[in-house]
Amino acid sequence: MADPALEETLGRVIAQANAPLLERVAALEKALERDKDALQHMVKDNQSKMAKQLVGINQTMAELRVEVEKAPVGGGAAVSDGEAKARRARSSYSSKSMRKAGDEADTVLDPVHTGDLIILKEVNSDTSGFLLGDQAALRAGVQKEVVQDPINFDDYVYRIVPMLNYRQRNELEVLKESRNRLGRSRSRSLSRSASMGAADAEKEAENLLYTRVEHEENQNAAWLAQVVGGSSKDVVKYAAVIQLQHVKSGLFLTVREEAAPFDPDCRSVVLSEGSSAAYFKFMPRFKAQTEGSIVYFTHSLILESIKQEGLFLHTSPVVYDDIPNQLDPSLPKCLQTGTICESNISPQFSTFSIHKFSRFDADEVKCLRTSQPFRLYHSQSESFVQASCNTQKDKLEVLRVDDLPLHIPYLKALVDKGEDPDPTNPENHICKGVWCFESTTRKVGSILAWDKPVRVRHVPSGRYLAVDTSNPVKELSSLSEEWYSTFLVDDSAGEDSDMLTDVAKLVAAEDMIFYVSSADAIKTETMAN
Repeated sequence: MADPALEETLGRVIAQANAPLLERVAALEKALERDKDALQHMVKDNQSKMAKQLVGINQTMAELRVEVEKAPVGGGAAVSDGEAKARRARSSYSSKSMRKAGDEADTVLDPVHTGDLIILKEVNSDTSGFLLGDQAALRAGVQKEVVQDPINFDDYVYRIVPMLNYRQRNELEVLKESRNRLGRSRSRSLSRSASMGAADAEKEAENLLYTRVEHEENQNAAWLAQVVGGSSKDVVKYAAVIQLQHVKSGLFLTVREEAAPFDPDCRSVVLSEGSSAAYFKFMPRFKAQTEGSIVYFTHSLILESIKQEGLFLHTSPVVYDDIPNQLDPSLPKCLQTGTICESNISPQFSTFSIHKFSRFDADEVKCLRTSQPFRLYHSQSESFVQASCNTQKDKLEVLRVDDLPLHIPYLKALVDKGEDPDPTNPENHICKGVWCFESTTRKVGSILAWDKPVRVRHVPSGRYLAVDTSNPVKELSSLSEEWYSTFLVDDSAGEDSDMLTDVAKLVAAEDMIFYVSSADAIKTETMAN
């Protein structure tokens, strides 16, 4: 017969053992309820947003139908090639705005993955703008949003990288610091033979550590190559450790223990090689999200440093360069940007919204992508297409004999060495011949498709290729073709911009639109890399 006292004691022991588990289950149920309510609210908001976007799309389609009905048919006036190109450009911009509305609806519930190229927009009222990385000064800042499509938008793009391993490197740095601090005094306190034995042992340990560091760096490089190549993608969650790699420079957003240069009450943030000081985590800004839940694009969040626990990415109202009018066209191009406020680490946090720039899977990485550099080789003349790297070329007080713009592309023939020229030889490659494609808006990256509108950018100067369709420079009557001059410009003139008289500065948007076609028969819609 069972002892009642023993059963009661056993019951109390079981209840005490199960109490933490029951509390954990209750906490999880509450968290699930909160996530459920948050998702329901998000779905309702998205439905209303999509309804408004559909109304705008329908209005745009109606306007396009009216334009088509008004277009001349049959006996109407003939349309010139320039006007046809302009119409194609306008049509592409209309379709682009429609796709943009659809893309915004799609990205509302689009989860963030490692390897995604993102843009972080600071949403505080006083310092609202985009988080950029300054490749020259190796610093980070928030550039205030003064224009819709800033010309240095590639400075805003970061890649989400999973936590890489820097354990062996940290041990090597600790070893070096301890040697510099205690090495001499320790050797003096030992006898000659003991000192030599200790030095040999330390040297052997250091060599072993260098080998481990090299192996660790190779592993990090292989993992990073998988992330960039699109073969390693994981959903990013709140409180998970990540790194932010500045795409243009290849460096990581890193915290320092030193005081920030312009706001000494905070600690500095720089662009540096990967280290444990580059560890961050996304933290939820509002109670609708919790630690461990999925991070979605357009979410508002804060970034907390892992090494400097309790300190967050923060934007100070102080500016790096106090230039009275940074959009003055008389300034050098590198200074014609909006006001840039200092980014640092502080107990006070700034709120950022996360937006998608592009995402490429393993198959798309094999295709030619926007912002990917290339060279243009003209096989008949055995020349590369090049242009001057001088961003102020059109401001020189000189005139060309043929009255052409000062900053123009040209063909540079390969050096004749008495043998067949090799365009793949690095000796024939200089920076003047590097170009890249861009989408019709700088805020989106994508793979390149045949016969789609793109812009062509000269990488060293940062200027764009444009065509002057107003005055043909040469006509081939036998082929009924018209030849036009090309030149490099700063950007297209926006709706609020005054068209400058100097054509080498700003031009109409359609003059910068190109369509890339293949000279051979192709079976794919995208361009192979």
